[in-house]
Amino acid sequence: MAKRISETAFASQVESLLNMFHWHWAHFRPARTAKGWRTPVSGKGKGFLDYVALRPPRIIIAELKDAYKPMTPEQQEWFDLWKECQRTVTLEPLQLNGQTWVAKGLGLTPMVIIPELYLWRPDDIERIAEVLR
Repeated sequence: MAKRISETAFASQVESLLNMFHWHWAHFRPARTAKGWRTPVSGKGKGFLDYVALRPPRIIIAELKDAYKPMTPEQQEWFDLWKECQRTVTLEPLQLNGQTWVAKGLGLTPMVIIPELYLWRPDDIERIAEVLR
């Protein structure tokens, strides 16, 4: 069942997790002006996704939505462009979530997909915590 929580409250939960797990992150909030709510941006910034978070070697791009709201066409365009930029990077050894992965002798190919791209909703909060841990 979808959790009834505002996007603002949900964003606060995600920001707490980002801080708890020591991510370096940015989120650009709109401000009220005489012409209504605005987020100053240049270029094709309209629809830029909500969060950019770094904790090397990881890069996360995330859009937050309430339980039912779809992405705007501009957000979907940004999401699709980020997806097209994803690359699988092979590292040896790979440090991820406190574990060292070494390919030699184990038949493993350590890799990470950069950037990690997510559309998160309130019901995803436990999975979000796993991703950010």
